This record gives sequence, structure tokens and C-alpha cells, in this order.
Amino acid sequence: PAPSAPRNCVASGKMLLDEPLGIKCRGDPTSPKVQVQPQAPGKSSVRSSWNGPSNSFSVCTIFALLHRQPYDANARRKYSTGLVSNVLIPDTVTFRAGYPEFPCWYLSSQSEPGTIKRKHTSNVTPRNILDVFTRRKGGRKTSRGANSGIIAVLISEIVPKVPINDDENNSHNTETEEEAHTVEYLDEVLLRDFLDRRAASFSGILQKWVEPKGESNKTVSCNWSEEGCAVWCVANVKALADRRSPMQQRACTFDGPSDLWRREEVATAMGEAVEGLCLGIAKHCSLMTDGSCRPSSL
Repeated sequence: PAPSAPRNCVASGKMLLDEPLGIKCRGDPTSPKVQVQPQAPGKSSVRSSWNGPSNSFSVCTIFALLHRQPYDANARRKYSTGLVSNVLIPDTVTFRAGYPEFPCWYLSSQSEPGTIKRKHTSNVTPRNILDVFTRRKGGRKTSRGANSGIIAVLISEIVPKVPINDDENNSHNTETEEEAHTVEYLDEVLLRDFLDRRAASFSGILQKWVEPKGESNKTVSCNWSEEGCAVWCVANVKALADRRSPMQQRACTFDGPSDLWRREEVATAMGEAVEGLCLGIAKHCSLMTDGSCRPSSL
């Protein structure tokens, strides 16, 4: 079931195709905020883009930091750090319920390789999302030409649960559990339903589906830290074009039951490339926040 709308927020019950997506908040003072410091005129040093409490960090923050670039005051323009030049992302819309600055739409720039662009808020509308997510190269509609019929992936954010007080022992349990994130695969009907009924109260990312080159879906996953990087690859055992199976069963990898996927060998070059991408992301985040936010693991 869809999560309920946060307190003091009004979620629309009807999708307005040309209206910007988002939640209208009435200033809930208890909600943590991600504060972005504006660049001071005439300053060439990188200002911190992360000034919020540690518990308000989310997967959405990674995309925001990847989008940011240093500013050269002398040339009066932004320039690339060169650390995420090989990071490519499809159209990705980040949602965070209760935060008026969301949703945000990010994508890799075609004209400026290595740059993550962000669309203007006025362009983050259901109509534009449907138009882009259902469009394939050459202007064809994804829903009429794709093998899988999938046009988007919806990944919910992992939200820590609030610690519970033990009234009987008059003690406070400091251990917190995390709600498992969910991965959903959407066709056009399900995407319309999400934008109409669930987007206003959703936290996570909506990402355009990229058809794999092979017959089945594959995912490369890694566990990176500054001490090392472990890389795995799994492939779904079902063919994506086999419409006799539900989308979730023929598209899932790590997010599905183990009987629906198999492990595959990862080439050395692939592992080294993934490790390099993670290191570049970590260094970029650190640079764009003056060292206050450097991921220790990815």
C-alpha cells in the first residue's frame, strides 16, 4: 500500500498533467531539512551544499551532489571536477515526502559529457514525465516497441524506524531498525497510477528503464569502501520478452527471490571500472561539501 501523506502536507487526489509535481507543505518545524548554501559572489572556493543534520541524508542527496559543480569566479562559469565523467544516469526523478524542494529531475547531459543536469521545477510535471519515459530513441513509444513493456523502475527509500521506548523497564531502546526498500517495475498504466495517487507521499527515486542488450535483465552490484571493493553480477533466469510471466518476476535481480536469478562472473576490467566510479563519486561529494560529506561506503 502507498505510504500516507506526512503531517501538515496536502496531497492532491487528482493528477494535473501540466502542474508541477510536489507536496504543498505548511512549514512543519519538526521535519529535518537539507539546506543548500548559495555561492557567495566573487568567491572561487567551493561552498558546502550539505549543511543539514546527518539523519536527513538520503539517496536523493547523492543525485543533488552529483549535479553540483564548482564555480570559477574569474571565468564566471561552472566547471567539471572530472571525477564523475564516466557516471551516466538515465532520467531520474527523486522524491522526498515532506520536503517542498522535491521532486527533482536529473539526467546525464548529452551536450556536456560528465555533467549531470537538473530540470527546472516547472518542467517536473506528470505530462513531461510520461512523455519522456514512454519515448524511445527515434521518437517511438516504449510501450509499443519494447521487448519487456517496462518503462520505469520505482525504488523506495530505506527509512530508519523511530526508536521505541520500553515503558515496562523505563528504558530507551537505542537500536533502530530499517524498513526494507522496495523495487517496482512499471509499465505506462502503472506509471500513470503512481503519478496520480502515490507521488505526493512517496520517498525514493523514479528512474527511466533502460532495456538490456541481452535476453534477460542483469544487474551489477558492489560493496565499496576505501579499503576495497567487491563486485557481483546476477542475471534473471527468465526472458524479458516472455509476457507470460509478471514484470516483477522477469525483471528482478538482487531485489527478487534467489530462485529467479543466477550469479554470473564479473570480468576484472568491469570490477576495476566500478571501483573507479565509486571512488570518483566519493571524491566528488567530498569536494562539493568542503569535506563535510564523503561517503565511507557505497
